[in-house]
Formats: sequence, C-alpha cells, structure tokens
Amino acid sequence: MKALLVIVLLVAAGVLLGRISFSSSENDATIRLDTQEVRQDTREAAERAEDVADDVANGIDRSLRESTEPAGAAP
Repeated sequence: MKALLVIVLLVAAGVLLGRISFSSSENDATIRLDTQEVRQDTREAAERAEDVADDVANGIDRSLRESTEPAGAAP
C-alpha cells in the first residue's frame, strides 16, 4: 500500500512540475515523459545531496576534533 502511495505521489509531482503529461485521441492514449527535464532535476538533486553529505561529514569531523582537544586548548 505504501509503494502505491509513493508511486501516486511521484506521478502527481511529475504532472504538477510538467515532467509528465497525458493526452488522448479517439483511438489512443499517450503518456509523455520529458526525459531531459527529469535528467536535469536528477542531476541537481544529486549535487544537492552531495553538498549535504559533505556538510554533514565536515560537521562530524569538526565535532570529533573538538571533543578530542584538551580543555582550554585554542582551536
């Protein structure tokens, strides 16, 4: 049930963002997926995730350094 909800939400987001469109004629229906826009969105999301991961790693490193410094030592 959760998987179906995720799929429905992804399709709804794709439609709202203009990445997925539906059309029909008398004898056939068409689903259009703008793959170029999806690729660009995916690339941007991956870059943001990488930036967040770097920030988290830097924060952890900083915390570890601070926790191992003797009391009263200058950073």
